[in-house]
Amino acid sequence: MVVDSTIRFNDRMDGPSVSLGSKLSNAKVSFAIFKRDIKRLLVNPVALVVTLGVCVIPSLYAWYNIVANWDPYGNTQGIKIAIANNDRGTQNDLVGELNAGDQVVDQLKENDQLGWTFVDSAADAKEGVGSGEYYAA
Repeated sequence: MVVDSTIRFNDRMDGPSVSLGSKLSNAKVSFAIFKRDIKRLLVNPVALVVTLGVCVIPSLYAWYNIVANWDPYGNTQGIKIAIANNDRGTQNDLVGELNAGDQVVDQLKENDQLGWTFVDSAADAKEGVGSGEYYAA
C-alpha cells in the first residue's frame, strides 16, 4: 500500500520541519517515525528512563514469576506434614484383605517431595499443627 501524503517532522525539535516526500510505502513511513521517536528519546533523559522502565519492569516481574513456578516442589522437603494412619483395614470375600491406609503410607514414604512425618495418632498430628511443629496434618 502506498501512502499519498507528505510527512513532516522536526528531527532536532527546534529547527524547520523536514519532508519525507510523497508516495512512501507504509514500511518507510513507519521506519521514519520510529527513527524520529528514538532520536527524541535520546534527547530527553526523563523520557528515556521512563521508556526503559516500562520495558524492563514487566520483564523482571515475568522472570521472577516464571522462576518461582518453574519447579514448585524443588524446595518443599522442609515443609513438615504429619501423617497419622487410623485405617484398620478390612477382610471380606469381594476384595480379600485390604488395608488402604498402609498402602498410602508406603507410597508417601517413597515420596520425598514434601517432609512427610509419620506420627502415632491423629491427636498427635493435630497437636503438632496447633503448636506449629507441622504445617498440616
